[in-house]
Amino acid sequence: MIRSAGLRAWQAVRLISSAPHEAWTRIAVKAEVWLDRMVAKRTAYARVDWRQATGALQDVLGGSIDSVLGEAELAELASRLELREPSHASGIPAHHDGDPYLARLCYLLTRLLRPDTVVETGTARGVTTAHILAALEKNGNGRLHSVDLPPLRPGAADEVGMFVPQNLRGRWSLHRGSSRKVLPGLLAGLGPVGLFVHDSLHTYRHMRWEFGQVGPRLAPRAAVVADDILANAAFGEWTRRTDLTTSFVIGQAGKDSAIGVGLRLPP
Repeated sequence: MIRSAGLRAWQAVRLISSAPHEAWTRIAVKAEVWLDRMVAKRTAYARVDWRQATGALQDVLGGSIDSVLGEAELAELASRLELREPSHASGIPAHHDGDPYLARLCYLLTRLLRPDTVVETGTARGVTTAHILAALEKNGNGRLHSVDLPPLRPGAADEVGMFVPQNLRGRWSLHRGSSRKVLPGLLAGLGPVGLFVHDSLHTYRHMRWEFGQVGPRLAPRAAVVADDILANAAFGEWTRRTDLTTSFVIGQAGKDSAIGVGLRLPP
């Protein structure tokens, strides 16, 4: 552990000299996380369980939820990824990976909405990424743009997206950097976003900023998914002031965490 900390410190020193903008971005992130822990308040969202969430999606999206969740591609992907196996990584901690509920939800929404453009912030080893790409491949249409700034740990940069199978990478563009730096220009160059997945920096200020960036660029038929929303009120505030068809919060079994879902559909 001492050796690992020393390597990270040496990496930080090198980063300040070679990429000062990224170094200051990382310092700002650390400061924002510290401040958020000091002032942000956990939010008591009303929650539904997975069964209730899929029922709500069935009501507004139609289609066959059970049929989609029973697709062979989904089962095969879950088996191949070995979702929570920590031995697969040393640079990116396993807890950075998308939760299985989040991954399945993103697969389901991608299949039902059939978006042309999907954007996610926060990739880690690519659990959620692989599920979205598998659904796009099943749809036969669409592209995923992922934004990620890997941890400053030995080997982390090489592990970003490591779970994404080679046969699914043709529909994927990975943009390295913080979403603050990458997202505005990326969104400006894309068409309407059919699915947006927030799983990056879970601070109040940052979540509000990301939702504010993508909200005006959502397609008429679109969804926003946000992981780990309980630490602050950002998701609830955004859904209340945004023209959505419906929104709900999914409690995650066995975890003190929740996923926010907002859906916009044509009248």
